Amino acid sequence: MTRFFLILMGCFVLVAGQVRAAEEAGVLPADVREAMSFLVGEWTFTVVENGEKQQGHYAARWAEGGDCLHLTFRTPTHRDTGLGSWDPSTGELVENWYGPTAGRLEIRYQITSTTTWTGATRASKPDGSVVEGTCELQRTDANGFVYRSTSATETMHITNARVLPAEDSAAARVAVLKAFVGTWEANLPNGGTRQWSFGWSPEHLFLNNRMVSRDANGDPTFILNGTIGWDAANEQLTNWCVDALGEQMTFVWKATNTAQWNVSSPQNGATWEFTPTADTMTWVHSDERLTFKKR
Repeated sequence: MTRFFLILMGCFVLVAGQVRAAEEAGVLPADVREAMSFLVGEWTFTVVENGEKQQGHYAARWAEGGDCLHLTFRTPTHRDTGLGSWDPSTGELVENWYGPTAGRLEIRYQITSTTTWTGATRASKPDGSVVEGTCELQRTDANGFVYRSTSATETMHITNARVLPAEDSAAARVAVLKAFVGTWEANLPNGGTRQWSFGWSPEHLFLNNRMVSRDANGDPTFILNGTIGWDAANEQLTNWCVDALGEQMTFVWKATNTAQWNVSSPQNGATWEFTPTADTMTWVHSDERLTFKKR
């Protein structure tokens, strides 16, 4: 229960000390993070609910802290909003939904394979009645999935297709940085740590990022907040940043190959190299080298 509470705090509380505690307690298992990450993005869908067909829009994005998903489900008759999280006590993915016409819905999934989640639903209707059922989410390919649910009073079948950005759009130009998404941490030579977090903005036009260096006592020594986006005027990816003292700075990001990125400062000419993999990220600046591990 304590760990679950800390995960929720990591999603909603922005006080520095509480965020740090939540991040330490709210680490998602790798397979759970991969499963949740699949949902992130914009989707269109066709839903057949009790025999009635409608078109709609579904969206999922990481909440602050990267342990929960903000979810929306929209059709002509549904305006539902949800929160997806991980219940470590039962080993289930849990989605809690609410809509003004549908009421409250809880979905509990077990990850039964790399492509399939199976689970149970519990709907609390606006009239106070409770309906329980079963459900399944099946990934059909990298950009599609099907959701099916059945109860004593309802059936639902949803076919989802990911909305892919145009190749020359700002979203597509930023999407090449997807390997950085997540929270990374490295040990410093002075006994401290450095943590770097990357997460998409709701519309996926920017990759928000935050770097915090701490000393051996865990106290912050440097904090940098930024957002990477496409600078159309200069035709380059730029990280617009501000530190904890209010100083503004920019960094230009350029790919040197499929995995490595060169980052430079127009202010002083300094350069850095970032190389992310599935579980580690290498950072090089002059003769300094750090290896970050994904949390």
